[in-house]
Amino acid sequence: MNMRVPEIARRVVVAQPWRWWRLPAAVAAGALLLLVAAFALPWGRPAAPIREVLLEARGVKWSGENPTITARVGERLKITVRNAESGPIPHDLHLVGPDTVTTHFLQPGEETTLTLLLDRPGRYVYACSLHPGLMDGVIEVMGR
Repeated sequence: MNMRVPEIARRVVVAQPWRWWRLPAAVAAGALLLLVAAFALPWGRPAAPIREVLLEARGVKWSGENPTITARVGERLKITVRNAESGPIPHDLHLVGPDTVTTHFLQPGEETTLTLLLDRPGRYVYACSLHPGLMDGVIEVMGR
C-alpha cells in the first residue's frame, strides 16, 4: 500500500516552521521606520546654531569697512546694529535677502538686533538707506 500525504497537508507542514519570524520582522521594520522618521523630520534635529555679528555705524561706514559677512545655508545670524556716531547722524539697516528687513532709524547710542535664518544660497545686500553708496555691504550665503 502506497500512502501519500495530501498536497494541502504538505504545504501546512512546510509553511509552519517559517511563521515564527514574521512578527519579529514586522516589529523590527516598524522600529526602523520610526527611527528613520525621527532623524528625517525637523523636530528630530537640533536648531541651527546662532552666530552673532556686530555692525557698528561709525564714520559713515559699517564697522569701519562695510564687511562682507559669509555664512552657510541653514545658519542663523543674530546681527546687532549699533549707531556709534559721535554726532547727530541717524542710521538704519536695510537688508534685501532671504527676507527684506529694515530697522528703524537709530540715533547715536541706539542699537537693535535682527535674527535671520539663511535658507538659500546667494549674495544679499545690506545698506543704510540714508547713506547709499557709502554704507553698503554683502552677506554671502554658500551651500552646505
